[in-house]
Amino acid sequence: MDLKLSVLTDEFIRVPVEAQEAGAAVNPTTATVSFAFKTTGLPADPGDFTNGEWETAGTAYFGRIRVGGVGTGATKELAVGTYTIWIKIAGATEQPIRQVGTLGMY
Repeated sequence: MDLKLSVLTDEFIRVPVEAQEAGAAVNPTTATVSFAFKTTGLPADPGDFTNGEWETAGTAYFGRIRVGGVGTGATKELAVGTYTIWIKIAGATEQPIRQVGTLGMY
């Protein structure tokens, strides 16, 4: 995922999430989804994550978070720059953290 957004925006970004248990697809929405936005090239630290929410469309699941420029009132306000997007799914037994794309705020 490679997004380029205006710093005037205030919108949800969505990341598709697939989960399996014992080889079968499962609904991941009982876990907590959160996101980190780091200057490109830097890893995400535990304190960098901001809670997102789930969106479902039939059997498709998306983690999402509202992003925008500074002063927009979005859940995650970002200054002009390029960020690596990280997603964390905090379940009962596993807590995967994945790099899912980049976001350019212009």
